Amino acid sequence: SADKVDTMVIQAVGLLDELDKEINIYAMRTKEWYGWHFPEMQKILVDNAQYARVVLACGYRTNIKDTDLSQIIEDESIE
Repeated sequence: SADKVDTMVIQAVGLLDELDKEINIYAMRTKEWYGWHFPEMQKILVDNAQYARVVLACGYRTNIKDTDLSQIIEDESIE
């Protein structure tokens, strides 16, 4: 019935909104926590997904010089 479909669409939109909020909260926390190690990276990488991939690939700040970031960061993404 049409009411069931409408309800499912409304619930799906609500779920997407909740997921978007949660992702943004986790991204902000990641930037806040990793900012202690590498504060200037927030200005270099503005995309949350790229930021998270760099953090995952590097770990500690001391590892960044030995980490290949060419698969994560493209020249156009650096502002």
